[in-house]
Amino acid sequence: MSQSHPEQSHAEQNHAEQSHAEQNHAEKPENFPPGYPRAAHVEPLSGEQLLHMHDLMVEGRVLEERLIRMQRGGEGYFWIGGPGEEAFNTSLGLLSKRGEGLDHDYLHLHYRSSGTLLAMGADPIDALRQMRNTVTDPYSGGRNFVGHYSRRAWNVAPITSPIEIQYAQAIGTAIAQKRARPSQGGPGDGINPCDPGPVNSD
Repeated sequence: MSQSHPEQSHAEQNHAEQSHAEQNHAEKPENFPPGYPRAAHVEPLSGEQLLHMHDLMVEGRVLEERLIRMQRGGEGYFWIGGPGEEAFNTSLGLLSKRGEGLDHDYLHLHYRSSGTLLAMGADPIDALRQMRNTVTDPYSGGRNFVGHYSRRAWNVAPITSPIEIQYAQAIGTAIAQKRARPSQGGPGDGINPCDPGPVNSD
């Protein structure tokens, strides 16, 4: 039968508390190394903003469920989407600086990003058009799978079925944005988010 060792437990507790204190110290902005980027002070979201985000997340989930029903009912040949990823997708869409060209953000997304497009202002019926492969689908003219968005006016790069292909694309736009920075004589002020897609733990 094993015996407890109070001295050892006490030492382990002290070590854990010390490690926690060191981590907190390292995470304080004033303790970041020289040149480390510091985030600006961010005000809490208002109740109105939170409700708006909630509405968008609900809209994103309802859209995905509608697309699933369409596929199961024979109104589309294929479905792939992102139910359960509404919170991330909505936040990314709302934070994106929408527009065309190097002054705006480029988005290299994956096929689970319908919530991001909705938060950017997309009409959900456009996803239904893509599901039905209609010519009025604004993303691909009915020539691509549902969830494979592309919108030049918003710098949304064409989505491909194999994930992580977007990394190679993102390098190119990141280089172009860097060259367009004010320090380089250009007006560029965009960022280049690259959504890695689902992570397989196997």
